[in-house]
Amino acid sequence: MIITFSYYLILTTLSILIIQPTILSSKLKKLKSSSVKAPTFTQITKAIQILNRFFLYFCILFNIMSVLFEEDLKVEICSELKNELLLLRNEEQQVIIHCSIYGMDFGDAARIWKSTYLIDKETGKTYNLLFADGISFAPQWTLIPFNKPLEFTLIFKGLPKSCKLFDLVEIIPEEGGFEVLNVNRNSTDVYYVTI
Repeated sequence: MIITFSYYLILTTLSILIIQPTILSSKLKKLKSSSVKAPTFTQITKAIQILNRFFLYFCILFNIMSVLFEEDLKVEICSELKNELLLLRNEEQQVIIHCSIYGMDFGDAARIWKSTYLIDKETGKTYNLLFADGISFAPQWTLIPFNKPLEFTLIFKGLPKSCKLFDLVEIIPEEGGFEVLNVNRNSTDVYYVTI
């Protein structure tokens, strides 16, 4: 795009050099017949030459600038900023779990509690559920389709890189909470489980 624009400017300059004297001479003839004093042909030619030089210098400067901006620049980032960026990156990581649950009878329903966590097996640290799609949060219920599973997605806060094994546990004040134990960590942090 930069090169195309500079060529456009060059073509414009050339057209001014070739076409403008012809147009101006025809206008001069018209002005000579009127009472208004017209500039002389040499004055107009000098003005066109000045404009042509301006456009030529502009084209040269533009090409130089485009070459300067196209070169690769090396940017160095201080170690403190790198550490902050790494921390932010770790905070932005998420674990996505695609779940399927089958109903036993017609009319079965399911729901997820906000007290659902991923638990690092090594440290015991819990990681919060951030978002659920395809299933209701308690106290609401979502009906499980008859003869096919209810499929939903849970999104959790990111696990640390040191975590190799975790549990998915729904901690609720009643029986029947979801539990998927000993899930092996993978590189994508996207998992498919059947509950």
